[in-house]
Amino acid sequence: MRMQAYRGLPVWGLALVLTGSTGLSTGLLAQGIGRYGNVRSADYMDAHGDPAVMPAGYNCGDSVGYGPGGYSPGGPGMSGPCMGGPCGPGGPCFGGPGGQEGCIMDGQMPQSGCPACGGYGLPGGQCGVCGITPRNPPYGYNDPAFDPFGGAGLNVEQCGPHYFDIGVEYVHYYRDKFFNPDTTFTTLNFAQNPANDDVRLTSNDLNADDLNGFRVIGRYDLGALSVFEATYTGFFDGDGFASFTDPNPVSATQGNLFSIFTEFGRNPPGGIVPSDPNNPNSPPTADFEETDRAITHSIDFNANLQSAEATYRRYWVGFNPRVSGTLLAGFRWTQLDEDFRFFSLGNGSLTYDVAAANVLTGFQFGGDGWVTLRQGLRVGSEIKAGVYNNNYDLSTRVLASDGNPNISESFSNNQVAFLGEAKASVVVDVLPSLSLKGGYELLYISDLILAGENFNRTQPYGVPNLATRTPFLNNDGEALFHGFHAGIEYVW
Repeated sequence: MRMQAYRGLPVWGLALVLTGSTGLSTGLLAQGIGRYGNVRSADYMDAHGDPAVMPAGYNCGDSVGYGPGGYSPGGPGMSGPCMGGPCGPGGPCFGGPGGQEGCIMDGQMPQSGCPACGGYGLPGGQCGVCGITPRNPPYGYNDPAFDPFGGAGLNVEQCGPHYFDIGVEYVHYYRDKFFNPDTTFTTLNFAQNPANDDVRLTSNDLNADDLNGFRVIGRYDLGALSVFEATYTGFFDGDGFASFTDPNPVSATQGNLFSIFTEFGRNPPGGIVPSDPNNPNSPPTADFEETDRAITHSIDFNANLQSAEATYRRYWVGFNPRVSGTLLAGFRWTQLDEDFRFFSLGNGSLTYDVAAANVLTGFQFGGDGWVTLRQGLRVGSEIKAGVYNNNYDLSTRVLASDGNPNISESFSNNQVAFLGEAKASVVVDVLPSLSLKGGYELLYISDLILAGENFNRTQPYGVPNLATRTPFLNNDGEALFHGFHAGIEYVW
């Protein structure tokens, strides 16, 4: 048996909606709930064809009546003395204790008699608004007689809260500024004026701003109004690679490529360090032989993003059941790993690698809201945010083929980080148990350690009279991901 119940917050005028079969629903029908009358199973059905128990406030929602309690409107969420009672001559609405039934006509005050209804209300023994054709189910959800959304009010069984048991989605993210700022690594030949540099390799050439991934969502009902949700999202191919090879090298070990470490051949001039500092024409040292006057330069970037969530959701339903949603609170784990590598081949080779790992753990809060446009078609949005502990690691490794330089640096610590996520989605029911889902989403994370922003541009050789390399940590990085999702949802 599947049983669900939805209840909203009083400040929003939210209503209680129970769906189920046998058991609890039978007991509720026998005992009655609500402030103004008994529940009525009516003709409402859930996605499985089981009777849906509606709140008393939705029954006869368009009528008014006179009775022992006097005039009491039967508008949305309210009910009068004749609600749910027969409107015939022997009933409380007509010929009963309250006298003849009063009716609303065109939103005016109650009128005695009801020519359009014959004084007897709507067929089926229910009171209603004069001049409005009975709907199917006849008790309605208090939707306007003229439905601008094309009929959601005529078939209300899918106008309630959005729920499912399992969802699977393909997610595609675009990343904004994964290497900030854009960095030039290679020029062909060298120029005294930087404006004349023949740039051949930059971080923009990596094209690593696309990530493909997937998301799996599972839900388990904890009670009438609550659900436990587990979610995993993974991206594993945020890769980028670019390289440039000198088309006309001087020899098999010497080319015309200059690197960021010598300011592209300007410091030292020509990318050459003389063995005698007082004689620029003296034989060069082995410094910069791997990176300047090189034959090939390449850059490589890789990023992995994973997230796991354990969430408690509480359903709510609006005054109009077209509008519903959940409030959520839960635990989230998110990991962003990055690796950047610069490689140079000249008279020897050099590999410069920066690896950054961010592990965020903490609690998030938020909610979602859904609006039914028509039966089987709904739109919604979700917002989640939280403050997390970021346990980060940063390591830098620089190694030349001749062993100089040979550098290893690392940083590890914890700091506070922020993560926020927003989604907009459309869900279309194609089968009673199967729906299609698509939409767009944003993910923003602050206070990160990023590989690109921790690339040390100072020469790693320790050459005297040049800028001295000092290890540093930039722990104020930001990452913005945005993209679309598309998948399916399934109800057991």
